[in-house]
Amino acid sequence: MFQLENPELRIKLLLERVEMDRRIKTRVRHLSHGQQKRVALARALLHSPRTLILDEPESGLDQRSRNEYRAPGRSVIMTTHMLEFGLQLADSVALLERGTVAMHGPVTPSTVADLQNLLGNQVPETAGKA
Repeated sequence: MFQLENPELRIKLLLERVEMDRRIKTRVRHLSHGQQKRVALARALLHSPRTLILDEPESGLDQRSRNEYRAPGRSVIMTTHMLEFGLQLADSVALLERGTVAMHGPVTPSTVADLQNLLGNQVPETAGKA
């Protein structure tokens, strides 16, 4: 497993973290969409990467599973259409508009206000308060 020490134990521990250890013998194609996403998350974390690039990670995952990819010393780059979700997890934000960076900076209460101005008040009031 690409120089991973004790891969069986690492796989077991990660599947436990995403609550898929009971389905370890099930083929992925026979799992529900959410279960497949949990297995994909465990696979992405297998080598303890310092950087994760995720495309809409909220899709099909429950809140507990979504928090698994956050870790000290790890950078997560993600795309999302769920602004509130993204702002709750992010330390910094970049907003793309028609292929151009319309805004980039740390997430602060003023970031939420700036996003509301840019997007015409489409950002939920609770964004950024977590």
